[in-house]
Amino acid sequence: MNDLKSYVDSLIPANLPKSKKELLYDEIEGHILEKADFYEEIGYPRKESMEMAIKDFGTDKDVKDSIFGEFETLYYERTWWAIPAAIAVFAMNFLAFRMDIWVGSADYNQDPDSGAAFTSFCMIFFLLGGIVFARIKNYRKLLVGLGLGSLATVASIFLCLFPQAAFYAISINIIYLIDMYTPFSMAYFFEYGVAFYFFGSVILLVLCSLYCFITAYRIKTGSAKEIKNAGIKATAFVAAFFIIAFASSSVLPKAQRYYDDYHIWFNTYNNHISNETDFIYGTVNIGDSYDEVAQRLTEYGWTSFESYEKTLDKLGLKHFRAGIRDFNFDENDEIWFLDGNRINGEYIGGNNFVALQKDANGLICKKAVGDIGKDMYNRGFSYLGNGDGNDRMFDMMSDFANLKKGISEQDVLSKFGKAYGEIYTKSTHLENGSVVTYYRVVCNGLVNPDGKSYEKYGVRHIELTFRDGYLTQGKMWWNDTNTGDVLTQEIEK
Repeated sequence: MNDLKSYVDSLIPANLPKSKKELLYDEIEGHILEKADFYEEIGYPRKESMEMAIKDFGTDKDVKDSIFGEFETLYYERTWWAIPAAIAVFAMNFLAFRMDIWVGSADYNQDPDSGAAFTSFCMIFFLLGGIVFARIKNYRKLLVGLGLGSLATVASIFLCLFPQAAFYAISINIIYLIDMYTPFSMAYFFEYGVAFYFFGSVILLVLCSLYCFITAYRIKTGSAKEIKNAGIKATAFVAAFFIIAFASSSVLPKAQRYYDDYHIWFNTYNNHISNETDFIYGTVNIGDSYDEVAQRLTEYGWTSFESYEKTLDKLGLKHFRAGIRDFNFDENDEIWFLDGNRINGEYIGGNNFVALQKDANGLICKKAVGDIGKDMYNRGFSYLGNGDGNDRMFDMMSDFANLKKGISEQDVLSKFGKAYGEIYTKSTHLENGSVVTYYRVVCNGLVNPDGKSYEKYGVRHIELTFRDGYLTQGKMWWNDTNTGDVLTQEIEK
């Protein structure tokens, strides 16, 4: 009988609750004893009859499957439990749109408050708590239902691209704390934080789904380990979760105020040249004395790079240095900023600086404003500019395709940067006795004039180079919306 007990114990999954183990043990033992009695009746000794019955049970797959299947149906878990679980998870997230628990717009015009964030955490707890419960109880079908509900929610998120308020709160709080209390600048994370909020929501749901499916499979195959001290671990999970929920919801208002007051130096959504900067560009001529120009800039409220840094507090200096690294200025450039980088109390934006170079005689040999980095792709893609009309984009693309080298600078600029688009970079320098001027123009609008099923908007950047007032080079470049690659189109030779 000891051999029988050892054999039956080896068949029963170790992670089953005790009551269910006893029921399954009785079912298997009864089947083997019944077979052993049969062999004993036809003349075999009791010990040999028991050995033959155990051997038969071990090789009879149909009998084993029948016993285990019947046991699961009668005593373990109902299949229909998975259906309401899946519906509940999906419905909970879908209804959150109507409850303002999801961030309301891509621009966050209606930011979630602490209450919405905490409610969102409670929704996440409903999902994670259900998974923890199903894992402790080894309810594999319930796990499958929760996993399917999570995947359905992922699909709905991709359709709307709105993140849950809980992830908005966690992300903006982390960015705020790092930016405020560490040497690292989180300027670009504030600027492009929507990706973190969105993908945080998606990643959690995908991980939950994978965990549910993998664990359900392991439970089915009997390879899932028994969870020891389940009550203590479940209590610790609940405590840790709600500590995070309360902390994130409480810090959120402060982080939002910090974000609302945040100035991002060299903001890629603010590519323009102010009137004050353009005025300075017009007053500086190639061949002027650098010292005289420097004095004139000072009188107009401009300050050198080194002096400008001294006007910033510790936090502002960190942000400024993080942003200025993207520009890759020429090592001979002397960079000037408007003192305080603001006009009438408002920040001008990252393109409002003047870059000058002087020759060996102390005379100006180059002047520039805007983004003058060596790498033409080192900035993002601006969505501002005066190209707000769809026809302007069509005309801009058409006129660029018809550009020829040798057209006068005046004729080209009467359209590009004025009729459509906006100049956000320009420079002038001497080269082999000729005056070379360079412009970078941005325009945004509808870019698929032949599109029938939907309207597609985009951005086009144009680079124009003139020598002694005549066009020598022209290039249009943009981001491919499908691949993300930079595509270019150059004027005919």
